[in-house]
Amino acid sequence: MSKPDARQKIAVLGGGITGLTAAYELGKHPDRFEVVLFEASARLGGKIGTEHRDGFLIEQGPDSFITDKPHGIDLCRDIGLEDQLQPCNTASRNIYIVRDGQPVLFPGGMRLTIPTKFGPFLRSPVISFPGKMRMLMDLWIPPRREKSDESLGSFIRRRFGSEALERLAGPMMAGIYVSDPDRMSMASTFPLFVKMEQDHGSLIRAARKPPATAASTPRPKAMFYSLAGGMQQLPDRLRKCLTCDVRTGTEIEAVHPATRAGYRLSGNSGGDRFEEQVDGILCTLPAPAASRILQSLDPDMSASLGRMRTVSTAVVTVAYRRNDIRNAHRLDGFGLLCPRPEGYNLIASTWSSVKFSGRAPDDHILMRAFLGGPFHEDTPGKPDGELLDLVQREYRELLGIRAEPVITRIDRWLNANPQYDVGHADWLDELDRLCSRHPGLQLAGSSYRGVGIPDCIAGAKRAADSFATSNDQAA
Repeated sequence: MSKPDARQKIAVLGGGITGLTAAYELGKHPDRFEVVLFEASARLGGKIGTEHRDGFLIEQGPDSFITDKPHGIDLCRDIGLEDQLQPCNTASRNIYIVRDGQPVLFPGGMRLTIPTKFGPFLRSPVISFPGKMRMLMDLWIPPRREKSDESLGSFIRRRFGSEALERLAGPMMAGIYVSDPDRMSMASTFPLFVKMEQDHGSLIRAARKPPATAASTPRPKAMFYSLAGGMQQLPDRLRKCLTCDVRTGTEIEAVHPATRAGYRLSGNSGGDRFEEQVDGILCTLPAPAASRILQSLDPDMSASLGRMRTVSTAVVTVAYRRNDIRNAHRLDGFGLLCPRPEGYNLIASTWSSVKFSGRAPDDHILMRAFLGGPFHEDTPGKPDGELLDLVQREYRELLGIRAEPVITRIDRWLNANPQYDVGHADWLDELDRLCSRHPGLQLAGSSYRGVGIPDCIAGAKRAADSFATSNDQAA
């Protein structure tokens, strides 16, 4: 970086949760950094958005963050949102999964795909008896000797068999990443499972083993936390905490090397062309967008970023009067998973007003359907009427809901879901090498080291810390 004796001007590209967190962290060093945040759209928050309508709280994107990773809770506490943290309802934690066209309870005592309690697993109709026997063979299968990355599909078939992949791991584990399990990197999505195999051989034995120490930090009782006023509270509060220059409606179109040092940004703001010189760039844009704007700076990096695959999804939110669906499924849980062999368009359905209190009036229920992904790529692009008809038809078949919804909303995320394919870690290593050719350039966001909110927050903090460290060394 070029000016160790003065404040460094850092451009944060993108106003989603990663960019906002990065700007917030850099803003803790006002004597060292002048921060400018650029966001192409008119709003901040990226995929995070909340609508309040007629007593309903409707999330457009993520509705919560997982508590196993503390970064989300820690940030909320840091910016004064601790009193808004809302745990998921622990009284109705049921998850249903479709088997032969019927919702059945997900087996109790499962750690994603790993049975930790044999009784509920053996009694469950989700897996056939031969399939259960094949899963239990994990107890005797030795660990894989080869250390290279493998797909989730290969890993699960090897340890638990094909039925476990189709009926459990596919809808549950690959569903988290909206990915094809036969292309999805195990090392980059569930590295803990890889380590469990290497350390213990059997994943079942590893999952059933007591924790190493009782003195470890206690985990929150709830698996998920949200915010009482909706997830939009997080970007809104971050915006209020920022002391930097925030420019919405401003699109960066290209990054060029500056004449002497640093970088020259060119873009468009409200139809007006502009250029700006900065000392450093923290790019939080999705990899395909980063590829486009970095073409002039480094064609090799641009080509590497351009290899990131994405898929499209749609979220269809509907609400019903409880009296209108009293003869339907009892909806006593967080939601429903649809394995691919069942032949439905639904990937999953979340029952929002059961999962979190305050999402709907007491005499209504709010539900979100997830569509698209690698096996139904054309579905998110269908017209609104077709998507609503599709969801209502499958709710009728699976849950017995025949009523018309009183609230509807459709959110499309076209080419917005990054795919962590086998070899993803090698791709990250390549990007790190390419970035090292450009002092003061950092990449962060859901394209790289985790798609969830806590992962994005952690990535933003790492990138901000890297700027601080580089600044110290230059000084």
